[in-house]
Amino acid sequence: MIPPLIYWLPALATLAIGIWLLRVRTPPVPPSDQPACGHCGYPTTGLAGNDCPECGHDLHSAGVLTPEQQRSRAVRRTKRRATGITLILAALLLLGPGGFVAWQFERAFEATYGPWIARLNQQSSAQHPVGGGPSSQPVSLTTRPR
Repeated sequence: MIPPLIYWLPALATLAIGIWLLRVRTPPVPPSDQPACGHCGYPTTGLAGNDCPECGHDLHSAGVLTPEQQRSRAVRRTKRRATGITLILAALLLLGPGGFVAWQFERAFEATYGPWIARLNQQSSAQHPVGGGPSSQPVSLTTRPR
């Protein structure tokens, strides 16, 4: 028997976010001690024009990265990759053993307390036979009262 979809939705959402974080592309520009093109990371020191000779982008639109900006970009890329990998591993744990354990726990809880809840529903309907009592709906573990 396959566990209900409710256990898989958070894991699938976590997996999708993790994959998206890994797929977001920023150019792998190693930090240098010189200002660099904001698009490709080519050093801009001593350039005669406003166009990058490496990628052809206009330096006014692409921007020029200072060494501090280059280092912070590399750190953000590393953090994003680490977060993506962590989310993917968490999703795999939720999809595999975590989801199965939660599903088995609910089944065991239902088997243990199911007869007690059925008896509670019978007593409630015996006390209020017309259905005008405090709760017209039977007690259930899987549905919330409206």
